[in-house]
Amino acid sequence: MALNRWKAAGLHLACSALVGLVVLVVITQWWIPAPYFQAMGTTRLILLILAVDVVLGPLLTLVVFNLAKPELKRDLGIIAILQVCAFSYGIYAATQARPVYLTLAVDRFEIVTRAEVDANELKSAPQSFHELRWGQPGLAWAKQPDDPKEREALMFSAVQAGIDLKHFLRHYQPFEEARDLVQQKAKPLAQLSAFNPANVVQPLIERYASRPEVLYLPVQGKQRDLVALVDSKAMALIEVLELQPWH
Repeated sequence: MALNRWKAAGLHLACSALVGLVVLVVITQWWIPAPYFQAMGTTRLILLILAVDVVLGPLLTLVVFNLAKPELKRDLGIIAILQVCAFSYGIYAATQARPVYLTLAVDRFEIVTRAEVDANELKSAPQSFHELRWGQPGLAWAKQPDDPKEREALMFSAVQAGIDLKHFLRHYQPFEEARDLVQQKAKPLAQLSAFNPANVVQPLIERYASRPEVLYLPVQGKQRDLVALVDSKAMALIEVLELQPWH
């Protein structure tokens, strides 16, 4: 049976959809796992890029495919190059959007993506923070500088350029050293009932009823905020949940 443009486009669509599905699984399961995928606001962008990639190539194939055309190989080659470039951009965007640090800053955790890490700041960071992880982000504490002038400079940087304490990796310290701050700022799980349905919070409270050291801190994301459960004695992150930490 001769291959016509509809069959060629359908075959191209099936191959593109398979590749797109594999890429989407890799992104959502390994590079930007839940709940960070939802919190960072990258969902729409990445899904849009993948949808355009999957649909655009087959549509162009539908338009240009004609076995009688002497330029068919050239046209299909150009389509393949365009689609590979589009996929590559989508994958690059995903790698830049992945969370690399979950950074405690003042009274909350903030998610730091690969795109937010400045190369010079990375060089000036303590050695233990030089690894930019894939999947679950590394824990860090962005300690306020002791020098009042540095604090003032940070404040102006945040207001004028949007570059906040979490972006200055030179101030990063191990999360374990923030015990006093965590015990001061973290809140009892019962307070989550004010911002979330009781049928969601109550099982959580019951699960940790025998562990009063388990408290929560807000996690500030770009699209939505989350809740981090921490062991305030062992100074360990227990889990990050899709709950509202505040109104």
